[in-house]
Amino acid sequence: MLQIYYRSPKQDQTTIPKRFQLNSWINVSDPNQTEVKRLSKRYELDLDLLNDALDPFEVPRVESESGVIYVYARIPNEDPHNPTIPLLIVIAKKYILTLSKNKPDFLNYFINDQIKYSTVNKIELFMLIFTQINFVYNRQLNQIRKEIRKIRIRLTKTNPKDVIRFVDFERILNDYLSALVQSNVILSNLMNKKFIKLHQENQELLEDLSQDSRQLIEVCQSTLKNIVNIRSAYSTIIDQNLNQIMKFLTTITIILAIPTLIASLFGMNIPLPFAHSGGAFLYILLFNIIVIIIVLVALIRKNWI
Repeated sequence: MLQIYYRSPKQDQTTIPKRFQLNSWINVSDPNQTEVKRLSKRYELDLDLLNDALDPFEVPRVESESGVIYVYARIPNEDPHNPTIPLLIVIAKKYILTLSKNKPDFLNYFINDQIKYSTVNKIELFMLIFTQINFVYNRQLNQIRKEIRKIRIRLTKTNPKDVIRFVDFERILNDYLSALVQSNVILSNLMNKKFIKLHQENQELLEDLSQDSRQLIEVCQSTLKNIVNIRSAYSTIIDQNLNQIMKFLTTITIILAIPTLIASLFGMNIPLPFAHSGGAFLYILLFNIIVIIIVLVALIRKNWI
């Protein structure tokens, strides 16, 4: 799907031209190969670089070809099996273009005029898009941290399902961290003016954007450490509970072994004490009880139970 948008600095609303207009924003989502080829030919774009944006495993990077800047980013995705997806932002002299296999929801903020922007100032629009990407990351990270906090509060009642969720969170956060680190490298390269020339205002905006990215990286790293600590604490609790259970079962085994041994001795078919006494059973029972009490007291003093 291809849609063209235009909004000048003086306009309050985004317009949709019937045909391409200079300094427009071209938004492309889920194109087939025929559409990609047509897009490449019509707007003089590199076909291979466009196809790279449709690769679900594409990594963030920046390329420059024939005066056109291709910026690849990865944005959060709702699919837990694929936490991030690639987004290509193309900055050309006559237009700015976004291309993705899926339609990013945050772009609707621009389309619905919830964000003040201009397609004429392409560098500023590029940074606004990156700002919204960081905003989506921040929102997702806050949601993950909220879920982790809920589980941490009831740590002693954590179940295997919670552990599986921790593993999923860890995988998502690692994917986020990888994307954010590489995206921050892109921003650093742009700040060094390796690909585009920036005015002072744009330079300052880009520095703020890079700072926001570094903060998100720190949040990811902090959350990952938190998960590792909680998993370690959970593992320790499980080990302690298992030790307590093993101690209890061992104590029961020892206690049951004593009357079993004594009963076995008096069950032998040989002359034994109290063999002809009418109260032999009572004497043996009392002896067993006394021995069990002595063993229990000894185990309690040794802090076994």
